[in-house]
Amino acid sequence: MAASMTDECDLLADIGSDHAYLPVSLIQKGTVKRAIVTDLREGPLSNSRRTASRYALEDRIDFSLGSGFDALDGYDLPRVITVCGMGGELIKSFIEQRPDIASRCVLVLQPMNNEWMLEMFLRREGYRIEDQAIATDGVHYYRCMKAAYDGLREDEPSRPDCEFPPCLIERRDPVMLSYMEKKLDTARRILSRMESEGASDSEAVSGAREQIRILEERIGRYDS
Repeated sequence: MAASMTDECDLLADIGSDHAYLPVSLIQKGTVKRAIVTDLREGPLSNSRRTASRYALEDRIDFSLGSGFDALDGYDLPRVITVCGMGGELIKSFIEQRPDIASRCVLVLQPMNNEWMLEMFLRREGYRIEDQAIATDGVHYYRCMKAAYDGLREDEPSRPDCEFPPCLIERRDPVMLSYMEKKLDTARRILSRMESEGASDSEAVSGAREQIRILEERIGRYDS
């Protein structure tokens, strides 16, 4: 998903790259001319060096040991920054700590969890969500979002919109539908259990009913 959202550019930075598969692929396709690969630990960075060597791309990839966007200090500013396979909270912290970098680049983010929280943060901080995608391996679901700073802050982003993006529903994305149906089934089972335990008037029950209402409404858009 991240590869398809990456714009053509002279320089890309892949944060926490591990094996550098993404930047290598993008360079081979001609999408990216050069890349900076970073990681917090030397082991994964060595893996990336070996990948670059295997494809004879050592002269087009720089390697930087460091945390988050701090690892980009001393390099030219990349046009695109990719962060894949990390938690939403951690990705959020990278952006919070280095707005001087994040706000000047296109961000392609593929969090492993807390996707809605990351999107709400971005919208509050003045980042425009330019594109979204969702995929599944049959068990887990993965979201990817492309964001760029435009300074237009949203005081109260809608959590349902961040959790179940309207753009994916409008496209009738089948994976988004599958994800919502799974969430709906879980919410119904939780509500049934709570009601059977006599908690019909609790805040948790009200929350489950509201989640079910939201999901049923959004799933219904696929038939409209």
